[in-house]
Amino acid sequence: FVNELAQRALCGNGAMVGEDLRMFFPSSPWPYIRQVLGDNGGFYEFELQPVMSNVETVWRGNITSWTASEGEVYVLVLHDVTERVRVERMKTEFMSSVSHELKTPLTSIIGFQELLMERELSRDRQMRCLTICHDESKRLLHLIEDILMVARLENGSFHLHKSHNSLDDLLTKAVSNYAERYPSYTFSLVIGDENVALDYDEVLMNQVVDNLLSNAVKYTPAGGHVTVRQKLNDKHVVVSVTDDGIGIAREYIPFVFEKFYRVYNSLTRHTGGVGLGLANARHILEEHGGSIWLESQEGKGTTFFFSLPIQAC
Repeated sequence: FVNELAQRALCGNGAMVGEDLRMFFPSSPWPYIRQVLGDNGGFYEFELQPVMSNVETVWRGNITSWTASEGEVYVLVLHDVTERVRVERMKTEFMSSVSHELKTPLTSIIGFQELLMERELSRDRQMRCLTICHDESKRLLHLIEDILMVARLENGSFHLHKSHNSLDDLLTKAVSNYAERYPSYTFSLVIGDENVALDYDEVLMNQVVDNLLSNAVKYTPAGGHVTVRQKLNDKHVVVSVTDDGIGIAREYIPFVFEKFYRVYNSLTRHTGGVGLGLANARHILEEHGGSIWLESQEGKGTTFFFSLPIQAC
């Protein structure tokens, strides 16, 4: 006997009844499984790879057996655990990344503090050390804010504190700050004649814009160009952040806004991050009644877009 789901997973439209079960799982150690079933009172759990299954699909089988009048009876229950395994792997990678992201700035802060405590330094060197400690402290704060945001989203304690603000001013300040912090990049801001004022949470919207600008710098080699544009589109205002960096391969684009997800390549391996910024940005914008999406071409750059309704949401 085989039910409809197992039939589709293992053999498509082919015949299964009357066939040897082992032929559908040729890589499974059936002699060992039979021995374990006898030793463990007729139950065994194991991972398996059906012949018809996608290579990326992860299956877990629970098999039990007993002796009946007609002979030895086996019942195999299959579970597709691909999504669970993927999430667990992402969480493991996230914990590893968080540990690294916390340790790196703390090491710098402690090292420069010890230098300031143990040696007499010129005022210029003191300021350089303090500036590094300050920048690394802000990096830690940004990471902690991302983690706390995920926690608030998970436990339902996420709340917006909206006020009527000018989006033009927010973008102008953000671009100006990044132009000052990263003089090796060229930043441009293109805003129409309309002064757009919206109801939004200023702190959270700053977080969205900061994340998009940070990613543009992070994944664009020094000397690159970042352009921020704002335009009206029907009843929405659309903001875009365009870089001429490394871009994102087409197969990775659907996963970019997932928690813990990071695109790995030769440049991103040397950049910080734990894969929470864009996921948080998506949640923030959706809570405002907006949306976020992207267009990218590998090797030529990426443009992130987000939209907000002009009417209070």
